[in-house]
Amino acid sequence: MNNDIKLTSDVLAALESGHKIEAIKLLKVSAGLGLIESKEFIEQYIASQPALKEKFDAQKITINFSQQQFLNILIVAVGLMLAYWLFWY
Repeated sequence: MNNDIKLTSDVLAALESGHKIEAIKLLKVSAGLGLIESKEFIEQYIASQPALKEKFDAQKITINFSQQQFLNILIVAVGLMLAYWLFWY
């Protein structure tokens, strides 16, 4: 990780709030980095901070769970539509 780059308070606040994309955008502007460099820096920073890493890992689990719930609901809805179509037509 580049030690010349200092994270501003708004970047740190965005990370603490779980807003990784916002932190990347803020770092890009404040440090004058490109998008890829900002993303890599933020990801390296998160990996070096156990509490932040745990927070973002928990977000990934929540997102995956939400996606699974959506798929389950979609499957049930399609099944109900098929059953309705088969039995009523």
